Amino acid sequence: MPSMPSVAMMDNQILDVWKNNLNIGMKRLRTLAKKYHYVAIDTEFPGVIARPYGTFENNQEYQYTNLKANVDMLKPIQIGFSFFDANGESADPLSTVQFNFLWNQDSEAHAQDSIDLLNLSGIDFEKLKVEGIDSAEFAELFISSGLVLNDQITWLCFHSPFDWAYVMKLCTAQRCMPASLQEFTESLSLFFPNIVDIKVLMKRCKNLKGGLQEVADQLDVPRIGSQHQAGSDAKITGDAYFKIIDMYFEGKVDTSLVGLVWGLHESGSSTGNGINSWVPTTVASSIVSGYDGSSSGAGALNGSGAGSAASSQPSSHRASPVPAQESS
Repeated sequence: MPSMPSVAMMDNQILDVWKNNLNIGMKRLRTLAKKYHYVAIDTEFPGVIARPYGTFENNQEYQYTNLKANVDMLKPIQIGFSFFDANGESADPLSTVQFNFLWNQDSEAHAQDSIDLLNLSGIDFEKLKVEGIDSAEFAELFISSGLVLNDQITWLCFHSPFDWAYVMKLCTAQRCMPASLQEFTESLSLFFPNIVDIKVLMKRCKNLKGGLQEVADQLDVPRIGSQHQAGSDAKITGDAYFKIIDMYFEGKVDTSLVGLVWGLHESGSSTGNGINSWVPTTVASSIVSGYDGSSSGAGALNGSGAGSAASSQPSSHRASPVPAQESS
């Protein structure tokens, strides 16, 4: 009789899932989904290697085109989920689950600066080559986990366009994202009806600004695990959310703020009152960098993911730039 796969734990609170314990990880997700209806999510991905070119009528169109150009070419490295009750608590010692995907640095497109950062953060790229989870197998099990198409779940995230783009790419088994932001938004709201992006909340919070780790530091939220790993970043995202709603929103988020992804549906200064202005313009830039590993900048559209090093804004932009996705 074959032996059962061992349960790998990180920092005693994060279940680390590879192909040999995928069923254990998914069983854990299903169990937690029945008990906890607030789920924080984070992804780690191989950076940003492209930027769009052409004429864009508004900021959202440019940002979505940029997102699509990259996600269509790249694959996620990790996805983390952390579970909470309505009070921001979890009685389970293993309330955070981190999935590691099959990913080969030698053959996959990536931005080398992002990979270097993830490597320093402890992600084992040699192990990913042989013990990573097949994305199709993950998607099949995730769809039936009780987390998808569930309007009882509130999803917590931080500056999350790339997070949701990669999750939707897995869920729909489509190589390419929808052609328009409207189509993507419709699909996203069907699969994950209740999304709260912390960056959207921060726009209404005086003196709260910066990337995920900076925000956590301002809120005195401690980190469990390693920064720039999906499980740890998901956990600190959830902890920061509950601290924010207690301090700034009297314990409850207005429904008008649900379903807005920062950088796609809303943007601008975190503490400002308006969305960045945009002058319709032609961006005369082409796709930049690629398999050579060079990226065009060091910030991105994702908030917490360390793989979230983003391309710089093209010099021909005449609008106030949307904030680059801060790394955690």
